[in-house]
Amino acid sequence: MFERLGGIGFLLISLWQFYAFYNSFRTIHQKGNQATSAFASLAIWYGLAFGIIFFLLGIALLMGAF
Repeated sequence: MFERLGGIGFLLISLWQFYAFYNSFRTIHQKGNQATSAFASLAIWYGLAFGIIFFLLGIALLMGAF
């Protein structure tokens, strides 16, 4: 039961992370200039990577892999 709740929680976190990634990417793409930090792109891609990890972990917990 707790594994399923954890899986749903991780899926919700991953959806929020994908939404944050999309908004940040769009903002940097539209309003970024030379004053934008070079680390902003790294942070955006790490956000995508964490979203994928949370999504896969949520699916694994729902399927009973652990």
